[in-house]
Amino acid sequence: MTATESPYLWFASILRGDAPDDIDYRDDMSVEIIWQSGLENGVLALAYYTLKTSDSSLALPEALEKKLHQHSLNSAAAEMKEAHELRKVFSAFTDNNLDFLLMKGTPLSYSLYPYPYLRTRCDTDLLFQNSSDAEMAWGILKDLGYQRPNAVSGQYVSHEFSCFRHDDSGTNYTLDLHWKLSNAHLFAGAFDYADLAESATLITKLYEGAWALSNLHALLLACMHRVAHMTSGEENRLIWLYDIHLLAEQLSDEEWLSFTNLAQSRELSGICLDGLKTTRSYLATRLPDEVMVALQKSAAGEKAGIGMGQSRVAMELSNLRAIPNMKGRLGLIKERLFPDTHYMLTKYQTSRRILLPYLYLRRIIEGTAKTLR
Repeated sequence: MTATESPYLWFASILRGDAPDDIDYRDDMSVEIIWQSGLENGVLALAYYTLKTSDSSLALPEALEKKLHQHSLNSAAAEMKEAHELRKVFSAFTDNNLDFLLMKGTPLSYSLYPYPYLRTRCDTDLLFQNSSDAEMAWGILKDLGYQRPNAVSGQYVSHEFSCFRHDDSGTNYTLDLHWKLSNAHLFAGAFDYADLAESATLITKLYEGAWALSNLHALLLACMHRVAHMTSGEENRLIWLYDIHLLAEQLSDEEWLSFTNLAQSRELSGICLDGLKTTRSYLATRLPDEVMVALQKSAAGEKAGIGMGQSRVAMELSNLRAIPNMKGRLGLIKERLFPDTHYMLTKYQTSRRILLPYLYLRRIIEGTAKTLR
């Protein structure tokens, strides 16, 4: 295995700490192939740091070394600006007595990684108790100069929305405001805010009042997150697997027991099992045998599994099955096919309401083609 033959596996070997001592390098195209893979997998800075702080004798080509070094410096500088922005936002939320939980990459970057810039991310995810609190947060963010992009919304079709701001230097800040863990309905109701808040942990390195999901809940969410991204083929991004790797190796025996019980009671055993097995195969993660056996046994009897993420059709059917009543299922179909008129007119850049029947028909045709790919 060489870097240009399989850059994904080469980066995985660096993160495992057993990268080969040579690199297949011929020209600038080789560097570009390696670079693009690391960029797509979010591990350029992490892999460079791992090499520089390990006993590896791997000598990188000069062109690649230079690019990685500069990328790491840029990432560290961007992280400092991001942290300053987040502290300003969190302070505004605190001043308004607005509770929230950090989840996904940002809290992990401060609690598990040697330096937060090593955990690449394009946004910060915040979980609120309900949609009303998320809207209150949006009002605060609007006063801070944030904007909200045009997006499909509704009671069933989405449980989050994004906000963004560009500062004078051209830096982009993006926040994803959630009131449920996921837009996938099987995962959306897996845990409520109170349960998550009860075991939350403080991320004081970022902000003294920043609470985040516990490692246990973060690991469950990381496994669910993989499946939600299967339809785009991104489920095995190395940075996401590395999150699972670090989280798994942090859990105590007691936490592993709680993890297994929660996965079984929420019928997430198969999904968690796949995430853990995949991570172990690429990153040599140490996992308790008894946990894997227990998850394997309970996965067999679950109604849904990783198959729900293997196509857009499967995901949509899973969403419908996860909604407990016909009213909700019809509501999801309606919101998916017929978003509000403001969204439609904005999306298709027109103010002519007479075109709405055509625009809805166009959306249905395009959406059906996309789903059936």
